[in-house]
Amino acid sequence: MPNSRKLQVLIIALIIAFLPSLVNAAHSGKIYLQVEQNGEAWYVSPADNNRYYLGRPDDAFDIMRNLGLGITNANIAEIPIGLVDSPGNDDDNDGLLNDLEIAIGTDVANPDTDEDDFSDKSEILNWFNPNGPGELTVNTGLINSLKGKILLQVEKNGEAWYLNPADSKRYFLGRPQNAFDIMRTLGVGISDSNLAVIPSNYVKSDFKVASHYELEAPSSWSIAQSVTDDEKYEGKTIIHDVKIQPSTASGYLEIFVLEDNKDLTLNSFEVSSVKNAKKDSTTDFLLGIKPGKKQRFTYSTSFTSKDIQISKGADLYVDIMISTKKFIHLHMMIYNESDIEIYEKYLDTIVKDLKIVY
Repeated sequence: MPNSRKLQVLIIALIIAFLPSLVNAAHSGKIYLQVEQNGEAWYVSPADNNRYYLGRPDDAFDIMRNLGLGITNANIAEIPIGLVDSPGNDDDNDGLLNDLEIAIGTDVANPDTDEDDFSDKSEILNWFNPNGPGELTVNTGLINSLKGKILLQVEKNGEAWYLNPADSKRYFLGRPQNAFDIMRTLGVGISDSNLAVIPSNYVKSDFKVASHYELEAPSSWSIAQSVTDDEKYEGKTIIHDVKIQPSTASGYLEIFVLEDNKDLTLNSFEVSSVKNAKKDSTTDFLLGIKPGKKQRFTYSTSFTSKDIQISKGADLYVDIMISTKKFIHLHMMIYNESDIEIYEKYLDTIVKDLKIVY
């Protein structure tokens, strides 16, 4: 084969090999809204080009803080500030929320901090100094290197900013609701098929149960011991149980370590029916060398159960056979139909990352 032909083949092979990375890099730092669903918001982290589900305000804020990059006061002062409408206190009615004014050092009680007859808001919009005379510096090189990143002011109080790649301005994330509003305002629509090519991820927190298992759950979810006071679960002895709760009322995940005095198989955990629900699927899998079974039920109607409103949600069951007498049983309850897809993916990832401790 002539050298030129070999070079062409090599170039094509390299393009094919690196194409997924190049595609994901094009999404880096952006915020997307699922236009074919319910407007679910995702942030694509420049650190790994994975998408992170912003969920609800507390979830979004936790993701922002965990994926943030430290920046000095001198550097962040060279990045222009962008403004979006968001609810909150504005004591001087200048169009700047108190939290933002505290972050940038302007007077929350004076709409014109430096008394130059230009409001603080107008000076920020035109990148003049609201705290004194003159224009402010713009560091284009720094901005280009940080586009799409979450920036944390390490020399102050960890104030968080999002550097929007669309307009090269930083937006103050403030409180959870303000951060959530900003993210949704700056987000752009994306189809399900285009979103699917970007790998999903979540900020993980380790949880270990001695002599049983180790798992990685979303860091914003809370973990409580002793889910139930019952000594038996469907006739089986509970030797450990835990409940993992998302930061918002979207559902929960319970995990049980079960033992029995007789030999059992995964078929012993087959769920034949769930009231008001239909069985969508049963999937067998392997966790390492351990066999597992996943069952999914979705509700065809909305109803109230134990004072919880279920809006066409789902029940997911996963069982892993450690031995014929020991099993790990996971039950995820999802309250809302709109949350099923993302929380099922959370569960699948949690199970995939699960490590059995012998």
